[in-house]
Amino acid sequence: MVVDRSSLTDQTASALVDYIRGHGLVEGDPLPPIDQISASLGVSRTVAREAVAELSAQGLLLRRQGSGTTVAVPGAAQLSRIFAMRSLVTDLGAPVVQEFRTAIELAAVRLAASRISDDELDALKERLGDLESARELADLFDADVAFHQAIADASGNDLLRVALASLTPLLHEHRSATWDGWKRRGRDLREGVAQHRRIFEALQQRDVDAAITAMSDHLDQASSSIVAHGESRRGPRAGD
Repeated sequence: MVVDRSSLTDQTASALVDYIRGHGLVEGDPLPPIDQISASLGVSRTVAREAVAELSAQGLLLRRQGSGTTVAVPGAAQLSRIFAMRSLVTDLGAPVVQEFRTAIELAAVRLAASRISDDELDALKERLGDLESARELADLFDADVAFHQAIADASGNDLLRVALASLTPLLHEHRSATWDGWKRRGRDLREGVAQHRRIFEALQQRDVDAAITAMSDHLDQASSSIVAHGESRRGPRAGD
């Protein structure tokens, strides 16, 4: 196969993806040496290296010094970088991120309610315990992230799991806003923690409707708290 000379690096990267698919390579399988890649695709070693570097940046390949290049599976880290860049360029607001989070989490909890295993329930109970015993705000954030991720993991849907994990950096600031807004509305943080217990209990009963309702109520409260946080930062309006 000879690669078109236009957009050579991109063309070579695409040809390498076709090679991976065509040869049924999976995660951990080695890629041929650069000399072999350049010869088989009719490109220079420099172009072949650039193509490998491009696919490595995308998370499709893993390069290790002295160990060659192997096939990899893109995960949350790659998607998270895309979200972070888009947030910088388009100035994504908290409501937009919260809407996306809500779509993911409602789908995840619906599936988890019917698929969660006893071991996954035990793990989720531990995450709930971490949440209930947290005394520092940072620990509360970490436990909150772990609790919701455990539900996505229990959904059995890899795309939901990766999508939620990829949102973690963006959600960190929004979680701060949520808890701040919660306090500004005169609510006790323990109330927010109690909502997580209701979600857990619904999943424990494998009650799909109750799990969706509990998660929806929790996320609605989170959205309201984000709005309260935003209003507090803007200050009183004229005439108030």
